[in-house]
Amino acid sequence: MFKRLRVIPSYYFGPLVLLASFAGCGGGGGNENSDQEPIARPPTVTIASTAETIELGGSFTLNWSAVSSTACEASVGWDGNKESSGAQSITPTSVGTYRYVLTCSNADGSTLKDVSVEVIDTDTLFRVKVIDGYIDGANVFVDFNWNLRQDEGEPSAVNDGEGNYSFPKNAGEFAAINEASFECARNRIQVAEVPIGAIDQDRGLVEEAFTMFYIPGGLPLSSGNSEALPGEGINISPFTGLFLDIVAEEKTRLGIEAIELADGCASEANLLAEGIISSVKSFVQSLESDYAITLAALYEDYLTSNNAERAAKAEKIVNFLKAADGIKQSIITRHSSNLPEGYKPYVGLSKAASDRLFGSQEIKLLEVSVGLYFDGQPDSENWYPSEILQATELKLLENGQIVDFACSLDGLESCTSLEPDYENIINSLKSYVGYSGFKNETLLSGVTVTSQIREEIDSSASDSVRCDSVAQLIYDEPLAVCEAIGCPSKAEYQVQINHNLGFSYPDRCDQINESFLYAFIDEKHQWAQPNSDGNSREILSVQYSLNLNSEVYPSPPVDFLGDQVKEIDHQNVYEFIKTLFVEMDETAIAVYALLLKENEFLNLARTTFDGGGSEKERFDYMVTDSATSCREQTWNSEEGWSVKALTEGAAAFAACAEFISDFSP
Repeated sequence: MFKRLRVIPSYYFGPLVLLASFAGCGGGGGNENSDQEPIARPPTVTIASTAETIELGGSFTLNWSAVSSTACEASVGWDGNKESSGAQSITPTSVGTYRYVLTCSNADGSTLKDVSVEVIDTDTLFRVKVIDGYIDGANVFVDFNWNLRQDEGEPSAVNDGEGNYSFPKNAGEFAAINEASFECARNRIQVAEVPIGAIDQDRGLVEEAFTMFYIPGGLPLSSGNSEALPGEGINISPFTGLFLDIVAEEKTRLGIEAIELADGCASEANLLAEGIISSVKSFVQSLESDYAITLAALYEDYLTSNNAERAAKAEKIVNFLKAADGIKQSIITRHSSNLPEGYKPYVGLSKAASDRLFGSQEIKLLEVSVGLYFDGQPDSENWYPSEILQATELKLLENGQIVDFACSLDGLESCTSLEPDYENIINSLKSYVGYSGFKNETLLSGVTVTSQIREEIDSSASDSVRCDSVAQLIYDEPLAVCEAIGCPSKAEYQVQINHNLGFSYPDRCDQINESFLYAFIDEKHQWAQPNSDGNSREILSVQYSLNLNSEVYPSPPVDFLGDQVKEIDHQNVYEFIKTLFVEMDETAIAVYALLLKENEFLNLARTTFDGGGSEKERFDYMVTDSATSCREQTWNSEEGWSVKALTEGAAAFAACAEFISDFSP
């Protein structure tokens, strides 16, 4: 915006000019300080642009003027010797913020002035750079639903050259995602798949494929353009995937297994994003304390900042990512019969690798996270395979071999190097969680049937390995959402049977659960924003722990893995388990209490989650064949659940009734 200048007539200055003339005259007297050295006067320089921001393809003009200069030189965004005054039209060829410097000099010194112009693309949702050196030829996409794969409906970015990628601002490009937006996209994983044949501008032709990730860390938007990130946009580099295991951790914490692509910008995906961003920030704070590493430094374009040390470590990381191809191939071989065509598991850096990346030790190994999420093709009866693997801290050597999680860097020479076949991978992991099974969405109207086995191994201590295997038959049904103020934005109803009967555990397992058979009925509510109680989620669950000769559920299905699941009358199973749902009604509960045998129980529980998605409060009402109790519990991130109050006997129902009955509609 230009200000209107008021022109003041020259007669206003008449008296002042006259006085100044008299002040300069005086009886022929001269300079009383004739012996004083003259004051050094470097040039006076001005430079300005006709625009602060332009659209890509447009032009602007630089105008400059230098008083008392003998030479002027342009640098940074332009170059060459310049006259003491002039104008130059400039048409940038790519988006970004450009700085133009003019330095003018004379015998008394030099003066530097600069001006910056931002170039934006109004047809671009946002921009991405892929960095080892700048890489051309990568496949770049936004993983809206957090499954670390490119689903149909997640478009690839356009490669603009020199490592620049952009996503068009075209609603049709993201039509598969409801309410897709820039704000949503910038808070999701960005993935860069670098194939053989891509060009690394520093290292040349890429001869081994690898993948890099950008895990959102909550970097601020630029003030100049609400739909552009600072500098060159989002940077996908070897360092921006350092937090890959945080994704799996937050999914587990929030109880999220899968998010439909259409819901990639909905409340559950947003809640997961908030948890991941919060965890990234917290983790980086510890890095800043230990290694003076900031969030901005991790996400920067270290090539532009000329950070040679960071660039050298980035190349080292990429060598490890390329070496991880053997791990990917082993997992592909294991699941080859079910994998969708072209699908590959992911391998990325684990948080545990940060000590070596930013410490002073030689990088001989790096911890990586490994996983896969996929649904295969349906068979003739519409059952399709569904697989999930989440594994952390697999210790990878630069030659592609692996070592056991217990191997330390100091004792690495004495550790046995292993080929990355599937069994070696599983046995070398510190921990992993896997889901393997089949789904069917056609058997029951509006209900997804899942038959799967869940396996978990946690080797957090070298002298103790905890193993857990559970067969799960699950019926998922979305509920109609009420439209009143304060109602949840999403509601789901889940019925399931779980058991661990008949499993053979690995020899290395020290801790395993005793045999059990559970019947679950869960209703889950979720809010896009915390409700009036500060809750983002709540769960009401009714759980039965039963014997195989139970009177509550005589002859429940237990052989429901693999082809055997097709022999079950799912309509009857689903309807029967639903009849086991009981509200917080003392008379209704008493009916089931009479059917309970020794070692069986009925538990009603309501769990609430705070605005950040963390557990907050839980009430458990427990009924056995001979006793009742109410436990009020609170959650602490360091200690887990702790019992705030325990009420037993006749008073137990009243102690739990109000909280459990207040479950929202």
